[in-house]
Amino acid sequence: MATVWRWHPSASRAARRHWNGQAGSARVADVAWILLHPEPRTGVIMNGTVTEIDDKGMATVQTEDGKEHKVKGEGWKVGATVQCETKEGKTECKAI
Repeated sequence: MATVWRWHPSASRAARRHWNGQAGSARVADVAWILLHPEPRTGVIMNGTVTEIDDKGMATVQTEDGKEHKVKGEGWKVGATVQCETKEGKTECKAI
């Protein structure tokens, strides 16, 4: 198994290139940095169907994965198709 290594956050990009003998080019250190620090993951987007609306304007939406979510739904009707995004544990939906 390969050893996973990381540069200290305070190490400058120039210092990393110099240490790797690549003072004039961005190669191994930059590629390693990108692989070890990926962009934050975006939310999961899927369609859903409004199954219930209460008197306070909260809608119950059943998404394609079978889960039910309580979301604020203005002007929606039961049976409407919506697009939902779940990100960091929070679900938001909008009409399609």
